[in-house]
Amino acid sequence: NTYYNGVLGMGPANMANDELKWETTYQTNIGLDLRFFNNNLTMTLDLYKKNTQDMLLNAPAAGRTGFHSQVKNIGSMENKGIEFQFTSKNINKNEFMWTTSFNISHNENTVTDLGPVDFINVIVPGGWITNIGRVQEGRSIGEMYGYVFDGVYQIDDFTWQNGSDPSIPYNQRTYSLKPGEVSVNGYNVRPGSHKFKDLNGDGEINLDDDRDFIGRSDAIFFGGLTNTFKFKGFDFSIFVDYSYGNEIFNESRYRLEGAYFPTYMNVTKHFYYNHWTPDNPTNEFGDFGGRNKTAQLTSSYYVEDASFIRLNSVSLGYSLSKGVLDRLSLNALRVYVSVNNLQTWTNYSGYYPEISSSNPLLQGVDNISYPRARTLLLGLNVTF
Repeated sequence: NTYYNGVLGMGPANMANDELKWETTYQTNIGLDLRFFNNNLTMTLDLYKKNTQDMLLNAPAAGRTGFHSQVKNIGSMENKGIEFQFTSKNINKNEFMWTTSFNISHNENTVTDLGPVDFINVIVPGGWITNIGRVQEGRSIGEMYGYVFDGVYQIDDFTWQNGSDPSIPYNQRTYSLKPGEVSVNGYNVRPGSHKFKDLNGDGEINLDDDRDFIGRSDAIFFGGLTNTFKFKGFDFSIFVDYSYGNEIFNESRYRLEGAYFPTYMNVTKHFYYNHWTPDNPTNEFGDFGGRNKTAQLTSSYYVEDASFIRLNSVSLGYSLSKGVLDRLSLNALRVYVSVNNLQTWTNYSGYYPEISSSNPLLQGVDNISYPRARTLLLGLNVTF
């Protein structure tokens, strides 16, 4: 539904494209399977390279069309990587068995062509900072794009009324940057504002020349480790998974550190007690939102390492012996208890380091994502 000149009617939500066709993918795999010691140690290695052409992407459309973008078959990309897994039967005697399984994967993707456009801005809705990423030829999908955070403006970077009269209360001063200090185009910075690196050296931060790739949401490698133990009727398993090198654009901090600061918004305790003030001239945190407008800009300040090791699940079970099952006229009966998401070790400051945004071109964006629950399961498996 839409209005035009005050009249209610219908309008197309997307711009049609009669020339759309399927994407095409060519893939090459080289695999190696090894078995040793009577199959007590098995290894699998897989190398792959995948080239995709005629990708379906939202490309910018001319303004005269009335639309911002149109789905087109543009560009191509390459994925390549390696996957390795081994399983080892460490002990298998005297009714006791211990098995270990480990896997690790590494993937790289490169955009090799974007057709008629130089780049595609990646918009992730749901937050106050939405223009977060960029897809560009020669780079990877899933990269963040913005300013490079360079600390916080301090009082010594400015002059104010009456020759910087220190008796003028802090909140009544009219600040002007000293010569040689980097300004931010379109923003009236003041002490406590976020400062950014002047990448082109012209003395001013501007949209076209001072942004760069500031993070990647894809992990360098990831995988898991499982150990399983069995003794008579008991079985015990522990599963640990991990990810290394992936980063998250933690847009949650924009709201939880007062960058958007209406009266009903909360802030974190850590930020509240450590944010910039004249008496606490930190370079780590800026001032509250009303006095720190540059915190509204996409920058590496919000990019965090999201590597983690997680104790994903622990399970303990007991199965009845065959003699007992025969007396009960059952084929199998197992009772078990399992705990999932028991513990995660990470330096990420958000609720959870494994998230997925609404835009597949940039997965690692956190808009106060709901944390993963820890669950306790009690179960009974019966086979008649």
